[in-house]
Amino acid sequence: MKVRSLAAASTTLLCGCVTPYQEPPAGAPSAQVVFSNVSASGMVEFFAHDDNERCSDAIFIPQAFSVHEGQRVTVRFPTDRDLTLSANWGTTTESCRIFVTFRPVAGQRYAALYGHLGERCKFAVYRDLTADGGSYEIEPSFRVRNGNPWLLEKNCPPEKH
Repeated sequence: MKVRSLAAASTTLLCGCVTPYQEPPAGAPSAQVVFSNVSASGMVEFFAHDDNERCSDAIFIPQAFSVHEGQRVTVRFPTDRDLTLSANWGTTTESCRIFVTFRPVAGQRYAALYGHLGERCKFAVYRDLTADGGSYEIEPSFRVRNGNPWLLEKNCPPEKH
């Protein structure tokens, strides 16, 4: 399947169709999310989404737009409500786009890790259990929103409650 998702995303940004993200003001309740590309090669684009139900209304996160292999980027987000993120990776012949949702808690630190190996890709959110980032567990509220990461769906399927 030939898909040019990175080119499409870049075109979207150039036309001004994506809202730029603004961190919460200093002193406001927030959580830190450390975005990491743990792949052996390539660059990943991370986005937040305003519409958690459909994973739409992309929000451009300038700090996390082109995260290269081994790179880490920290961004603060508001808390006590669902946060939907997407990771986008692609070449001229293959691509992967995964949507995930979790509920950040004020004062917590999270690791949002994207990686791919061959035809498999993964995007997961972990809660940092220590102040120095030495111990993590999968975030209990974390859920993957699209079941087949190789299908480039515009929106997530509705969640089953």
